[in-house]
Amino acid sequence: MIKKITSLFCLFLTISALAQPHIHTPVDTANAGYRAKLRSLYKERASHTMASYNGFMDKNFRKMLIESYTEINTEFIEKVNSGLFVQDAYYDEQLNGLFQQIVKANPQYAELASTRILLSFAESPNAYAMGDGFVVVHLPLLYNVTSMHELAYILCHELAHNLLNHPQGGLQEYAKINSSQEIKQKTREIEKKKYNKAQDASGLYKTIVYSNRKRHRGVEYQADSLGFVLYKNAFPGNEGVVIKSFTTLDDMDREKDSLLPADYEKLFSSEKQPFKPEWLAGDEISGYKYDKTPKFWQIDSLKTHPDCLDRAQRLKTVFGITATSQPEAISRELTTRAQYDSVLGLFVMKEYGKSLYQTLLLLKTSPDDKFLAKMVHSNLVKIQESQKNYTMNKYVENVNPRYSYSYNTFLSFIRQLRKTEMANIINQYQSKL
Repeated sequence: MIKKITSLFCLFLTISALAQPHIHTPVDTANAGYRAKLRSLYKERASHTMASYNGFMDKNFRKMLIESYTEINTEFIEKVNSGLFVQDAYYDEQLNGLFQQIVKANPQYAELASTRILLSFAESPNAYAMGDGFVVVHLPLLYNVTSMHELAYILCHELAHNLLNHPQGGLQEYAKINSSQEIKQKTREIEKKKYNKAQDASGLYKTIVYSNRKRHRGVEYQADSLGFVLYKNAFPGNEGVVIKSFTTLDDMDREKDSLLPADYEKLFSSEKQPFKPEWLAGDEISGYKYDKTPKFWQIDSLKTHPDCLDRAQRLKTVFGITATSQPEAISRELTTRAQYDSVLGLFVMKEYGKSLYQTLLLLKTSPDDKFLAKMVHSNLVKIQESQKNYTMNKYVENVNPRYSYSYNTFLSFIRQLRKTEMANIINQYQSKL
């Protein structure tokens, strides 16, 4: 009997634990110590790179290179100071676990060991190699990949860019073009012309752009190949995941969820102010011709590299990659944490409209979540301030046919709210905190 009661008690505790609402502890956005260390490390590495430019004899080229690199450095430090780069023990464990496995399996590339993987707030699911031993991973990437092995290959791809010195190579190519006497001469000739200036300038621009695109395709193929070698050494038997990762990338910026009228009624209805169907009325957005694979918003993502499926086919051909069993799916905890911290990240970036939209998508399936309610409230307060100051365009995008129907409906809804209606909704969410 006692045994049976004990079993029932344990079952009760298990059910009670499962029934508890998710409590999210957000990533630290005020980690001054981390920012100071990152600034110091970056400046130290950048100073060595800057000193290496003294070896270039062409003064115009060297000047352009220094100016361009200085601009990159300034922008990076501004991002650090604004809190875009974050450190968190949980994310460190996930990313560095993969990274250390890659380093250990590739001792022939000793320089990998000094690489720093940086986690950044961002709009897009992206990752990029900065050079100077840094690779940046955008937080949204963590909930857009389908497995840790896909994330591992993306890291390998970006590490390969650094090993191949592509970031500096691209910067030097840019400086070479902009300091080129031939380009300067052609520009002067165009400026002297009375007619067809625009046509000639366009032709010169296309020549430069297409030349850059050709180089870009080449460096991506190189990084794909070396990245595959790094990955294969670290995760043998899972090579087929690399091909799957390109399919994931190809599908990454497709909108996977949307807000329906029923969601708005559920999220924005209170005893004091019931939901008003006219809030969703928007003749302008109904007339748009929408893409069959709509995006949240236009973003720069990994998919903007040469066509993902072409790259996948090329790797299959070169390395004879065959399909492997599907690896374990990425953990629910990682996905949820990254989604929640991403809406916080958009708020830190002052993208209040985007942060609110993403928060509402999460809130519709977790209506009692305190963190999400707080994010709705915080974003609405900021949007209300911009509404009063006539600066909403800085923080909330305008309706645009490039966006999905769902996102445009949201934008229209926010912009149609009267000040009193906005205040009532803010009070509605204030009461949930």
